[in-house]
Amino acid sequence: MHRDLKPENLLLDSENNIKIADFGLSNVMRDGEFLRTSCGSPNYAAPEVISGSLYAGPEVDVGRCGVILYALLCGSLPFDDESIPNLFKKIKSGMYSLPSHLSQLARDLIPRMLVVDPMKRITIGEIRQHQWFLHKLPLYLRRPPHEMQQLQHILDAETIDEVCALPSQLLQRDDVILAIQAKDGARDDLRVAYELILDSKRTRLRAAEVAMAQHAAADGTPPAFSPGSQSPAGGGAGFPNFDAAAAAAPQASAASSSGRRRRWYLGIQSKKDPAHVMTEVYKALAELNCEWDTVDSYRLTVRGPSIEVMLTLYKVQSSIFLLDFLLLVGDPYSFMTLCATIIRELKALSKK
Repeated sequence: MHRDLKPENLLLDSENNIKIADFGLSNVMRDGEFLRTSCGSPNYAAPEVISGSLYAGPEVDVGRCGVILYALLCGSLPFDDESIPNLFKKIKSGMYSLPSHLSQLARDLIPRMLVVDPMKRITIGEIRQHQWFLHKLPLYLRRPPHEMQQLQHILDAETIDEVCALPSQLLQRDDVILAIQAKDGARDDLRVAYELILDSKRTRLRAAEVAMAQHAAADGTPPAFSPGSQSPAGGGAGFPNFDAAAAAAPQASAASSSGRRRRWYLGIQSKKDPAHVMTEVYKALAELNCEWDTVDSYRLTVRGPSIEVMLTLYKVQSSIFLLDFLLLVGDPYSFMTLCATIIRELKALSKK
């Protein structure tokens, strides 16, 4: 068990893969043995740890993951107080509140991870079966732990060849294999080289899996403009009729009746006519001193420092339109920041 899981100990590599760091407080769990050491950051501590009770280990890490999940989704900690005694009281009693913006699945999972009684706390296996965890789960995370452990014992022939080909190494395959499997530490350099190269290879494979999934999702997204569409009543000329049942915007009830998978968009809705909406968009961009290029009457690209976003106006239901934001170039944080800025300005203009 890690015993000190917290956001500061979760690192991201260049491909946004999570790497758990700082195992200074970790320990090995053995059948029939329990731990009592109170350690780790107080805000993330499980009730049994700060109480000095015996604990096995996995349930402590689950509790810490619950605090991390809460922090990621809520932007604050569930248990926080300047006074350590008061903080411990809150943790022991399980005193915290769930913001109303959380989804129903998140509101179900977090309390089960933060249960005070460790015997009633959800397990890792149960978390892996929870609908919140399974939603849009990447392929490489779908393998159960026992399969992942089995994979660790299978040597990768391609990676072994790369180790043999390393500069200043005159090695035979058998020597590399023995070094990788050895536990005496005699050739840790070869074992570490093998693991680093293998990890890099798996990272590339994971990135390819994610890219394929995103491409498949993009192919399944309905076109923005229906062929031969006519302008809706009161709308601008040539405005696209958007198939709400196929696109399944958040409030489109046709999605459930048609059996299609729901699709969610990052955007802002309006009941104003399309021409009015686009006028407001241009006003907002002008107020924000943004640079943009018009693609057509209801689509444009907005540029910022190291970022490019496409804004498209869709018809999702009768007299309901959605201004959708799509990241073309840049990182997710800058994308969300730019979207929030534009939406805030649009809301401000609507109040004038």
